[in-house]
Amino acid sequence: MKIKLLFLIILLAIGGSLSPQTHTFVALDNANPWTALQIFNAGITSSGQITSTVATGTAPMSIASTTVVQNLNAQLHGGLAAPASAILGLTDTQSPTNKTFDISLNTLKTATNTAGHYPRNNGTQYVDTTIAAADVPAGTACGANNFANGINAGLAPACAQPAFSNLSGNIATSQMNSGTGASSSTFWRGDGSWASAAAVPTVTLKKGNGSSTYSGTNSGSFASVDTTNLCLSVTVPTGSKLVVAASGNLTTLTSGVTSDIALGDTGSSCANAPAATPLVEQSISPTAAGVNFAESFSLNWVVTGDGAVHSISLQAQTSNASDAWQVINTSGVGAAFIPTMVFVLETAN
Repeated sequence: MKIKLLFLIILLAIGGSLSPQTHTFVALDNANPWTALQIFNAGITSSGQITSTVATGTAPMSIASTTVVQNLNAQLHGGLAAPASAILGLTDTQSPTNKTFDISLNTLKTATNTAGHYPRNNGTQYVDTTIAAADVPAGTACGANNFANGINAGLAPACAQPAFSNLSGNIATSQMNSGTGASSSTFWRGDGSWASAAAVPTVTLKKGNGSSTYSGTNSGSFASVDTTNLCLSVTVPTGSKLVVAASGNLTTLTSGVTSDIALGDTGSSCANAPAATPLVEQSISPTAAGVNFAESFSLNWVVTGDGAVHSISLQAQTSNASDAWQVINTSGVGAAFIPTMVFVLETAN
């Protein structure tokens, strides 16, 4: 036995190897078999299987080196069974490729994840629920007057004009041509602009009271014939017009001198004094004085709408201060001898 032990010592010392044959060596220390072999570090090579029968709880090998053992194929790694494909670490940072993540079985988050945040499409970070322009694929915006009503297979929005059945409530006028021209008196036209509503023509009739003939001796300046019955104050809106027509009969009191009948604008009130220049006037030269020699007159004027108040009155003057103009206002003479004014407020176009 000493010879066999000596042979083993010499074999290990020179870097030899043990064959799978059975060799029996006597331990130098019966309590700790093969203790003496710990003094050899030349390496052991075996073409047979190395089997450890040590019980669970004791490591079958104790390794001091951290060098990688090539071609070592183990069933478990850290107590975990390896998957069929490449292994992903539990805590380390990796860049896996060709992997499919089942969202229902996994959670994508960061250490400071907040509910309502989402991962950016560039994969750099989580951001708020307000989608940044950089996170919207190019060319996916809906065109003018279209709204997204779904997402197609390519994750681009499906765009369409909204149906009236999908609208409710009030649309802000600022969304319609920026609200330019929008007011309580305008409407939205089919050509995409605000315009004044077509006013329904308003007709107002003014006429003399029929009690007695109007008369005045003013010469060189006009005076209103009747500020109550033969005058109208009206606001003419922008985009509208006021059409005025007046008719009646004019004469002089004592002699056949020239008199003038006119339409004038006294501004904000019929009580204001007539302007120096009327809107339109007509001269009458009766052949003789008196009602029986009265001559008819007809006056017409159009006031363009400017949003201001206009007071249009029937006015008269005589060319001779010693005589008086007379506007016939006697119903007994006939209806045609009652001075009349017709006002029509309508759209300008």
